[in-house]
Amino acid sequence: LPPHVFDEPATKPGIPTMIIKCTKLPWTITIIPRSQQNEYVTVGDVFDGLYRALRINVTAHEFNLLPSVDAQHTVNSAYKRRCKRLSDALEYEAETRKGLKRVDFLGEHTSFSGLSSTKEGAHVWAL
Repeated sequence: LPPHVFDEPATKPGIPTMIIKCTKLPWTITIIPRSQQNEYVTVGDVFDGLYRALRINVTAHEFNLLPSVDAQHTVNSAYKRRCKRLSDALEYEAETRKGLKRVDFLGEHTSFSGLSSTKEGAHVWAL
């Protein structure tokens, strides 16, 4: 995307806060403007907010929110695949020590395909 697109409102009309829901995640992601100059969420805010939210380590409580042992296996497999993508041995070791990240809950569905509006209001979007 051209750099100027990241400064554009993520929605039309712009909204001051965005809640993102995903069926694969047991929590919602709240997006707020990074800049105090903006009264609306920008495209850049969405990408930055998703990246930051999905890089958070998973707690034992969150892991236990998964609905089944199969779901836990899927998350563990995603974690292992994510770590194996690192070709540098030191980076691999460092990342494996950090443990599960929220992005691992997405399994193999880690390509961004956009957001969809929901019937829950103009501020609630589906990933």
